[in-house]
Amino acid sequence: MLADPLVHEVAWSWTTDALEPLHTAQIGGTVTVSTGTSFGTMSERRPDGLIEVRASWTPAPNDHGAELADDIGDHVRAWIDVLARLAGLPPLPPGVASVGSRRARAT
Repeated sequence: MLADPLVHEVAWSWTTDALEPLHTAQIGGTVTVSTGTSFGTMSERRPDGLIEVRASWTPAPNDHGAELADDIGDHVRAWIDVLARLAGLPPLPPGVASVGSRRARAT
């Protein structure tokens, strides 16, 4: 994915897609892609890299202008959706919950 020439646009579209159902203003940010290749005694290491998304937006007020139109938790969940996509987790359709594995806690 790091070598894809559209990786910047795709990562940014994940951000705007996650924010689309919310009331927002002043959406802006950057997508940075970094890659690394090892040489010499470390040449057996696989190439690695990262995608960094920095985004900011303003939750917009409701039509009356006094309160936010969305709960702030909705904005946090939108950001978590972006992070999940960056981590490689597939998006879930609206209304579908993910059932993850439960690990036994050490007591």
